[in-house]
Amino acid sequence: MKLAMLLLIFPASFCILAEPCPPQAKLLEMRMQSNRMQLNHAILKHPEDYSAACIKKAAEDLAELERDWLTAKDWSSPAPEFTLPHLSSAPVIDGKADEPVWRQARKWLGSFPCSSEKYLADGSIWRLAWHGRYLYGSVFFPDCDMTFYKGRQGESWENRRIWQGDCLEVFVQPDESIPYYLEFLLSPGNTAWILDHVLPESGFWTTIHFHFQYEIQVAGHINDNGYELEFRIDLADFPPYQQRRKPRGGDVLRMTMVRMNLDIRKQEKTVQTSFYPLLHSGHNIFGYAKMILAEGKSLKNH
Repeated sequence: MKLAMLLLIFPASFCILAEPCPPQAKLLEMRMQSNRMQLNHAILKHPEDYSAACIKKAAEDLAELERDWLTAKDWSSPAPEFTLPHLSSAPVIDGKADEPVWRQARKWLGSFPCSSEKYLADGSIWRLAWHGRYLYGSVFFPDCDMTFYKGRQGESWENRRIWQGDCLEVFVQPDESIPYYLEFLLSPGNTAWILDHVLPESGFWTTIHFHFQYEIQVAGHINDNGYELEFRIDLADFPPYQQRRKPRGGDVLRMTMVRMNLDIRKQEKTVQTSFYPLLHSGHNIFGYAKMILAEGKSLKNH
């Protein structure tokens, strides 16, 4: 099969889309543009012959884009906007969100599978708030077959990565105008694994640091019904604050949280869910929720 035949097999990946692109689908649009440019270049360079392996890989990539587009083109959920309460006091990060102050936090119940707008009443509990210079969060995930890994970049692949098991991913984009974001991988009994990424025009993220040094405190608790996590992230270390004032009410950041749920019963398939409808995954910065810090005491008063 000639490479040019892929134009006929996967038309949506090459045609300029006549219908408007949903805002959350911007990431897919970037990837389609990048993929089209690469294959157009290949067709011009090799109009007749192209290796079978390259054609197979191109077909697989285009098929994945085609499947994603069938979901994205009808996506109706915009990236949401929430106000994060300012807590009256700082909770202790011990893995149990049982202190009365957590009642002041923003809470979401249930979840949405990534790339789905179907709500699941699965017992998940998600909380977010802020106090002083810190972002506070807690989650509870029901789980009957918990599996946690500790492997990280640079280690043997025999040590499975944190994200390949049950864990929470927290993504934060400090400045909406800059395609730069941080990823915090959290699981019980484990220290946080922190990475930072940029999103170039290709739509495929590039990791800057695989072991980014950042102030975060995390603790977990496991019981027979599932597991719980509490975390505290230093907002004052985000780029917008490093050279100017400290966090205060009215400030805005973009973020999301994604649960990675390893289901051993389904041949170790990992299912991703979030607390609102999120297209693709936590790497889709165009789907991040807009978080507005509610009025409260600024850092200078602490």
